[in-house]
Amino acid sequence: MKMTRRDFFPTAYWLAVAGTKVAAGKAPETAGRFQFDSTTRRYSVQGPVGVKGARLGVEIDSTTHWVDETAHLDWNGQETGEAKIAFHSVPVLWRVRFDWESDGRALVVSSTLENRGSRPVKLGRCFHIDTKDPAGQVLFGPHPEKAAAFVTNGTANPPWRTHGLAPSVKRRAENSETFSTEGVNVSHGKLAAVAGQEVSAKGPFLSKTLTQWFTPGSGPTIQFSFLSFDRAEASIESGWDESRNVPTVSAWTDFQGTPLEPGASLDTETFRIGLETDPHAALEAWGDAVYQRYHPPLWHNIPGGWLGWSWVDPLYVERYEDVVHRNVRAVRNRLKLDQNDIQYVWVSIGNLKDELPGNWLNWNYDRFPSGPEALVADLGSLNFTLGLWTGMFWMSAKITGEVEELKNAWLKYQGKPIIIVHRDLGPMYVGPPPPPPPPPKKQKKEKKKKKKGGGGKKNGNI
Repeated sequence: MKMTRRDFFPTAYWLAVAGTKVAAGKAPETAGRFQFDSTTRRYSVQGPVGVKGARLGVEIDSTTHWVDETAHLDWNGQETGEAKIAFHSVPVLWRVRFDWESDGRALVVSSTLENRGSRPVKLGRCFHIDTKDPAGQVLFGPHPEKAAAFVTNGTANPPWRTHGLAPSVKRRAENSETFSTEGVNVSHGKLAAVAGQEVSAKGPFLSKTLTQWFTPGSGPTIQFSFLSFDRAEASIESGWDESRNVPTVSAWTDFQGTPLEPGASLDTETFRIGLETDPHAALEAWGDAVYQRYHPPLWHNIPGGWLGWSWVDPLYVERYEDVVHRNVRAVRNRLKLDQNDIQYVWVSIGNLKDELPGNWLNWNYDRFPSGPEALVADLGSLNFTLGLWTGMFWMSAKITGEVEELKNAWLKYQGKPIIIVHRDLGPMYVGPPPPPPPPPKKQKKEKKKKKKGGGGKKNGNI
């Protein structure tokens, strides 16, 4: 069965996008919307929102080389094309390619670095866009101070934040485990590490996957994002230049000192600038673009789940097992949701002895005294499936026996095991990444032997 993202979330997609596309009509024309100025060696993208005078740059051997200052450039193109950049002080050729997506709503920037020298060079950050200097500018209507930045990282809880770009004198004490998603988060900063702590009122705000600027309630949106996540760490930084009173953006692939050998070349991650009239449609468009690149397998049914202890405290107030039993009956009997709506009940690390990653086969009889078989049977009677959390990539340092037994398996740096301190679970040992799959074996071709006199029986065994 072939599935697309439209099949996976059909209702959400059409609600978010259909009205926008009907109103917008055909895809926007790209003519005149992109310019690469071979004199200033900067590029611009025009529209209801856009960028002007964005510069390119790359860190080589710990020095940042901005294309507009220290490079020779050959531009091959008009609306789109390729810029060949040769730096004056280092023998590196950088090919930067610009192209519109088929619907004309996003500009895609890809590039390749090539070492044409006789010695290795170390690569750092490769800037796909930067508007932080006086010549660069993000065009976001007459009131950019009202813009908000939707920042995503793919990790953390929750994996997104919404910040006002312009600094505010307002500060708000915010619980470290909550987040306001209504309008713009007036805290303008990361969540407080301690409940009730005062938070910062200034950016910049960093994203590892996607940043989307929009005006809450109305107006177009501009999106800065990455389409690939294959080679190096990608980052997008949104900020506010108080001296110019304008928003700024900078995005880069960070190779973190990766050596580029003589004659070798290396692709950066692929960067995308999306221009949409609706923020919901913009997020869908980015999801479509990433999907078309990777084609990840999708579940045939939405993997809807219910966290067993939502809205209650099964660790210090109630017993975890009792909370799960009560919640699953509420889902079926009070909410009237069947297994097509909610199939899984996830108990996080509550089933692990002492709630420690690494105790995968050691059941927590304090939290679930009836045992795993009884829990699975009770859930099955209501057409639920038990969902377990496993993170085989790490193990708690508190499980000393297993840690010692696997001492030769841990990921090491300079001969010592790498330890990551989790904010709740303490120090964790990190397992090595899985090895790449072996190459397929080549089948040996049978050699046909000539027999004197011809004929003979054929061997039917291969």
